[in-house]
Formats: sequence, C-alpha cells, structure tokens
Amino acid sequence: MQQTIDKGFYQSKVCVIDNGTGFTKMGWAGNTEPQFDIPTVVADHQEKQKVQMSKNTNENLDYYIGYEAYDYTKSHNIFYPMKSGIVENWDLMEKFWHRSIFDYLRAEPDETTFILTEPPMNPPENRENIAEIFFETFNAKGLHISVQAVLSLFSTGLTGMVLDSGDGVTHCIPVADGYVIGSCIKHIPLAGRDITQFIQNLLKERGENIPAEDIKKVAREVKEKYGYCIGDGDLIKEFQAYDRGDKNKFKTYYGKSSVTKEKYTIDIGYERFLGPEMFFHPEFLDGKWRSPIDEVIDKSIQTSPVDCRKKLYQNIILSGGSTLFDGFSQRLEQQVQLRIDSRLQKYEQRSGFKPASIKVNVTQNPFQRYAVWQGGSLMALQPQFEKVYHTRQEYFERGSIHCQIQCCLLAIILNEYVHITQENQYQLMSTESYQYKPHVINISYQEISPDIPEFFTHKRHVFIMTNTGRPIYVRYGSEIKSSIFLATINAIFQKFLLFFFEDKEKQTLFKISHDKSNIYILQRNQITCICATNVLQDSEFIIYQMLDFLNTQLISIVTDQANVQLTQKPNYDLAYSLGGSRNLLTLALKNGLYSPCIAFNSICTLTMTASLRSFIHNNLKETKVANVIASLLLTETYVIDIWRQKNMEFKTSDITIIQSMIQGQGQLKKGENWIPVCLPGLSAMGFVYAYIYFFYQNTIGIVMISDDNSLDMFTKCKEASSTLIKKFDQNGLEQSLFTCLQNNPITPKCIENQTQIKHFIVRHISGQVFLPMFQPFGKNSKTFKFYMQQYGELYKDFMISQSLGNSDVKQNYFVWDSKGFGITQYHDVIIMFCFNELIEFQQIVQNVHTLQKMFRTEDLINFFILKPS
Repeated sequence: MQQTIDKGFYQSKVCVIDNGTGFTKMGWAGNTEPQFDIPTVVADHQEKQKVQMSKNTNENLDYYIGYEAYDYTKSHNIFYPMKSGIVENWDLMEKFWHRSIFDYLRAEPDETTFILTEPPMNPPENRENIAEIFFETFNAKGLHISVQAVLSLFSTGLTGMVLDSGDGVTHCIPVADGYVIGSCIKHIPLAGRDITQFIQNLLKERGENIPAEDIKKVAREVKEKYGYCIGDGDLIKEFQAYDRGDKNKFKTYYGKSSVTKEKYTIDIGYERFLGPEMFFHPEFLDGKWRSPIDEVIDKSIQTSPVDCRKKLYQNIILSGGSTLFDGFSQRLEQQVQLRIDSRLQKYEQRSGFKPASIKVNVTQNPFQRYAVWQGGSLMALQPQFEKVYHTRQEYFERGSIHCQIQCCLLAIILNEYVHITQENQYQLMSTESYQYKPHVINISYQEISPDIPEFFTHKRHVFIMTNTGRPIYVRYGSEIKSSIFLATINAIFQKFLLFFFEDKEKQTLFKISHDKSNIYILQRNQITCICATNVLQDSEFIIYQMLDFLNTQLISIVTDQANVQLTQKPNYDLAYSLGGSRNLLTLALKNGLYSPCIAFNSICTLTMTASLRSFIHNNLKETKVANVIASLLLTETYVIDIWRQKNMEFKTSDITIIQSMIQGQGQLKKGENWIPVCLPGLSAMGFVYAYIYFFYQNTIGIVMISDDNSLDMFTKCKEASSTLIKKFDQNGLEQSLFTCLQNNPITPKCIENQTQIKHFIVRHISGQVFLPMFQPFGKNSKTFKFYMQQYGELYKDFMISQSLGNSDVKQNYFVWDSKGFGITQYHDVIIMFCFNELIEFQQIVQNVHTLQKMFRTEDLINFFILKPS
C-alpha cells in the first residue's frame, strides 16, 4: 500500500474517499490504488453520548483514527462511527473526515472536489448531512456522492450484478445501463466482521493459547491470510482431508503478544474453510438466515427486468475485501450455474422444449478490494465529471436538499469508455472501438435541461415527482437538471392548493397558465404528474387521460406499495425502483397524446365476421386452466378476443398496459415468457404472472394471467396454449386472421360514397373503440392529431352532460360545432365525427343517421367484443 502522495496527481484536485464499515480507502484521483487504507475507527477519551465537535478546546483535538487509534486503547475509548455501511454517529464521522483530510491527505478543502461513496438505499437525509459537513464545516469546492455498486461497474461495463461484501454488510445490486434497479437489491446480514467473529469463536472453543487482547486481531489475520473456499463444495471430503492429517491443509500462525511481547504459535485447521463457507452455508453462523449467497444473487436477477437478466448473469462483479478468498469466484460461478442448469432442466422435462443455455461469468478485478475507490478515481478523470458534482455555490444557493439528487455518470458517458489494462495503465476507448448497444427497455441519456436552449426546442415536457417535489422521471434530459424546475412547480402548486382550492378532493386536473404556456398537474396519492406545454390547441381532456394512464403505468412498474413507502418516507427515492423500465413510461407518453385507446380509456378490437369471432371465443373459453384469471388473444395494436372469470373486474387500462409492455420489450415476442406484471385495475398492491407466447410469425399472441407463479402453472399455461394453437391450425385460422389484419381498419360499405364524412371514431360503452381509416391521412399525420384534440373536447362535454344526470342523454345527445365536429350517442354506441364545414344541417343529421343505422342494423360483433366473459 502506498503511503506517499503522488504530487503529479495532486494537481487533479479531486479526492476519493470510500468509507466502509470496517475500512476507509482514500486518495487522490488518477492513482490505481488509494494512498491510505485505514480502519474506520475513532479513539476518543469522551463518552460516546457526549461526543461533540468543538474547535476551541485542545481537549477535543485529542483523538485518533485508523491504526493509530488502536495504540491508545488504554487512554481512550474506541468507537466505530459506521454500522452496516450507514453512518451512526455524525459527530465522530466528522472528526474522522477532519483528520483524514488535514492529517492524511493534507488537502486544502476549498480547492478540492470530493467524491464520497454510499451504500444502496442510503437514506436521502444522510446525503444532506454529508453535504452540510463538507460545505459548511470544511468549505469544500465540490462534492459528488455515488453508489458503491455503480462505481464498481465503472471499469467493466454498464450492466452487471455487483456483489459488494465488505467488513460490515453485503449487498447484491443489479445495475442496468448504469442505473441501479432499486426494487431488486438484496441485503445479506453477513460480512467480513461476522467471519472474523466466527473464526474467533472457533479458536476459543479449541482452547488455543492466544492473549485475550490479541484474539480479534489474530482471527482477522487468519481469515485474510489462510482463508479459502472449497472448489467443489464437498464439506465432508474437506473434513476427511484434515482428519487424515494432510500437511498441505494445516498452517501455522506465528504471533507476538502486544502487551508482554512474548511469542506464540497456533495451528490453523478447519477455520481456513469454515469461515468463508459461511457465505454458502449461513446456518453455520446464524440460524435465522439460511439463504446462501448464490440463491440470493439468483433471486435478485430473477426479479430484475426480463430482458436484462442474461446480461446480469454474464457479468457478476465482485467488490469488497470479503470476496478476496481463494476460490471464491470459481465457487460462486459454479453454484449459480448449477441453479440455472437445474431450473432449465426441469423446464425441459416438463415442456419437452430445450431452452438456450445461459453462461454465468463471475468477473474478478486485479484491484478487487479497491474496486469502488478505483471506480471513483476513473470517474474523476472524465471530462463529463464536472457536470455531475455539486459545487459550493450551488449548495449555498439551493440548500442541502439539492445534494440528495444523484446523477449516474455511467449513463452520461455513452461515447467514451475508460478501462484499465493488465498493465494497470489508463486508456481511453472511443466509440469506434467500443460499440455500446442501449438496453432494450432503457432510453438513452440526453443532456438536455432547463438551463440550456435545447430544452426549449420541445413543445411538451412531462415530469413525474413525489408530492415533496422529488424527481421520479422526466421525458427529456435528466432529473438532476430538472429538479429546480420541479421544486418551483411544486411550491407554486402547494400554494394554489392552500389558497385557491377549498374542495381539493373534487379537483382532478389543475392548470396554471401564463402567456402561451400551460402547466397541467395531476395528483394521485403521493405521486404528481406534470405536463408543461406551449401548444394552444391541446385538449385538457386528453392531457388528463394521458397523465392518468402515465400514473397507472408507473404503478404497474413499482406497485401501489410505492405510495405506502412515500407516505412513511416522503423523500424516498422512487426513481431507483424504476430500474430499466423507464422506456415503458416513455412509450406511454408517446402514445398518450394521440392514441384513441388511452384518450377514451378503450381498447381497439380487430374487426372480423361474426362466425370467425364466435369460433375464436368458444375455443378460448374451452382452454380453461385452474387459477387462470383471464386469457387474451391479441396483437401489438388490436385485441382479438378476451375470456375472463365471472365477477372478475378486468379494466381496459390493464389490457393497454399489457400491450404497452409487449411493444416496449421486444423479447416478449420471441419464444415463451413467464413474467410478473402489476395490473392496477385488477390489483395495484402486487404482481400477478403472465404467460405470453406469440405465434404465426410473431404477429399474434396469447396471454394468460394467473395469480399462481409456480413452475407447474407455467407448464399448464404452455399446454393450454399448444392445444389452442393446434385447433387454430386445424381450421386454417392463420390465413383468416392475416386477412383481417391486412384489411383493418376497414371502410364501412354503407358510407364509402359519403364524401361529406371526413372522419369518425366509434366507442362502445363496454370500453372498445372502432377506428376506421378510410381517408388518405393516417395516425401519424398532423391532421389526425388535430382531430384527436377536437374529439377530446367533445368527449369531455359529453361526460359532463352524463355527470349532470340527464336520463335521456343516451337517446337524445347530439352536439356539433361550426368546424364540422360533433358527437352523438345512440343506445350503447358513441360516435364522434367530422364533416365538411360547408355541409348543411339536414345533411349532417342525415349522415349521422346513416352511421347510427350501420351500427344498429349490421351485426355489431363485426366491430366489438360485446361479451368478453
């Protein structure tokens, strides 16, 4: 370990401090190793409860840190300011940082930028405390706080499973495209300190002649010098090798008493492998925790987004001193591979289909112990680093809450990638030599923010935040740069609620207007959705429907438990729970403004003959499987048929979420899938499981929803799906469905010659929409977008009329305007239409009656699924 500071690197003025429960690594950015690696311990002569930081007395300067602290155990008390990776005593931690900066690093804080690390799911208040200490006490030039797992990945890639095991805590953290998947983080209450204690107990029980004051130190050195993992995991075989007296197994430890200076020796036996074996057999140490580390990693990856699991298995990164045991990486790779192979083998036996194999790869780093610190050192060298750290000026202008927001530099650096070669030399790889392919369910990072002109090139911006103003998602740019804007909007909105809206519960969509700009705000429980627009013709109704569906889509990703967490902890960082699923929100926004399905809370059904639909529905109904809640036959755009259990509420928004998920995750159309999905209309409190399989050239899919997540349920769904497809094949259904898809949307024969009708949309009260496209323009044209805005306002007025209690609205509602747009309802059908502006009133009435007659006389089953259950 280096104990001198390289003056050349000192010019970088960036200091990296990785505070761990057991040890702190610190040094100047640009080095391959930290300059100092010392225990995170403070020797202070005061009692723990009375520790205070006062610079006016010499007594308070009489404290020591690191290895030096152990030399003053007689005159001082020993304190550990951190526990399980979290700071417990801020006064002691401030003392530790003070001595580290001025005595060890000899830095000038007002000229230095500091990079500090934190464990995953660190409380946001802790970041505020760190910012307060470094900016107000030390007057630091800049500060950046980064998650340890992300820094560990910095030199290996953007996606991977990080196993970070230090002295006090072990975490399994999946990272996709540089973003931590917060909902899939697993915590293991076993780490290096527990192994040390376990070995210490073994030595005591065996009666080794070790001085009491040295036994902890001896146990730690035995663990670090002689510990290893069994290659094949056969404990009995390893015990037998020691029982036979194999000389290669036993080791001798030579020690010297720290008090009497007498020398002593002890024999090291079972302790060598029983200590590290605790990771794979935790029952040796703690009867309450029985999940081996390979099982925890497997569960963490299995709960991650489906299309990044393979990448996570192929890039398991080891970080921390407790992963340095000989044979640990090989043993972990072997155990995880066995779990995957066993699961795939069971699947093959039950399904008869051999799935593609998955190769597990556990990556070792030459600087594994310092992987986190090294990642911080690499990050500081990037030219983009100055965009993400917080400056002293920003802190005093915006307060400590600004430092709660994190920015992932890995997501910014997509064009440049830094790695370390075997010779430990830093090299910069350009995009020509390193081709980065974005994650399939993640959006690429764009550096667009409210403080640069590019932000204003977009007509609409959509933001999601908590009710405290904490960013969750933004459509353009980063949450970091938008945080000030969101905080301002939140402050204005709260004032509006306080002074202008007495009856808050009846308010749905709030609108703030200034000049040509409008800001729409929709609150749902603890989540606030915002749409800022300068498009004057935007329909408030469609904006409301879009924001409402956006909230529904968010709940489908994180479940409504997020509202419970936000109620208990208003500053809970929900953005981490999105993980790699941000693209689903982006897709919901893209479709939300112009999709009739989202605007009118409907589904678009595939038009077909009555006999064909009846045949499909009867076969779908016959494929009943126990514990299957509903079955759907659909494409990415159309719903072909639905079967559901009686008395089961299955909302159209749930079907839209399923279709959005299929559109956003291309892999769901390849092969069979068994994935968790939250359908808020069914139950917003948790996940159900969906069997998804696309056939007929991956154009038509069958979806089965079940509340049973077992492998047996998957097998039953697979068998039912195979039976259904065989029936379809026997009756030549493939060609019939292809014909329907090619001819959709159709032109009703009775109005082919009605040139006065420009366009119309029909909505059935059961929540199904018919969208004929018999005019030259299509969905993506500006004309159609304009029509959608007009239809939205008409439909809003129609809904208001219904809410006023007009009992005759179903029979008599008929409204139109001077632009030729109108809406009418006849029994169960609502028709929104657009005619030529020069048409006379009698012609409007005549054409509307023509439309009504078509849906009254023709068989409606051609257009709607009237009885989905």
